[in-house]
Formats: sequence, C-alpha cells, structure tokens
Amino acid sequence: MTNRLKTRGILRALAIVVVSMMAAGVASTAYANGEVVLNPGNIAGTIQMGSQQIRQASVFASFQSLSSSQTVQGNNATSVNYDLTVNVPEGTTPDYRVSANLFTDNFTDFINFT
Repeated sequence: MTNRLKTRGILRALAIVVVSMMAAGVASTAYANGEVVLNPGNIAGTIQMGSQQIRQASVFASFQSLSSSQTVQGNNATSVNYDLTVNVPEGTTPDYRVSANLFTDNFTDFINFT
C-alpha cells in the first residue's frame, strides 16, 4: 500500500511537470511568432591567473535587464576559455559588465573578479 501511495505521488508530480512544460511550450510559440526579436551577440575570452590552476570558472555578463552566464570546468588547467551569447537590441551598442568567479586548488579557494 505504501509503495502505491509513493508511486501515485510521483506520477502526480510528473504530471505537473509535463503540464508545466506544455505551458512553457505555448509561451515559447507565442514569442516565436514575432513578438520578441533576439539579436545574438558574442562575448568570448580566456581567464588566466598566472600559473594558478583553475578548477572551475563561472562567467556572468549583464546589461540593464539582459544577462548571460556560463560555467566552465577548468580541470586544473592554467587557463579556461568562455563564450557567452548575449542579446544586442537592434540599434544599440550595449556595454555588458562581465564578472567571474573562480575556484582553484580543488575548490578550496574562491576568487571573484568584478
């Protein structure tokens, strides 16, 4: 009996997720019909801190209400590359602010660059 209750609970949760995904699909379709125009731009670079081994880097870019982020695994390399896709509203030249969080020494050190 207990297993049936657990299964029913899981199925209800799954049904909620499916309905939520369907609702998200409807919203996406509305935007795809021309209500929102995205003009992709690119911010790319390399993070290096001397010979320090980088375990992971999280890079963030923001401009007004627009933002993009990426987490890159460094696997103890001395540099990591990042490549963010950002929105460039038509007729503008946005000045995105880029910041990064680095984890080094197998996640024992945390460094923030803003």
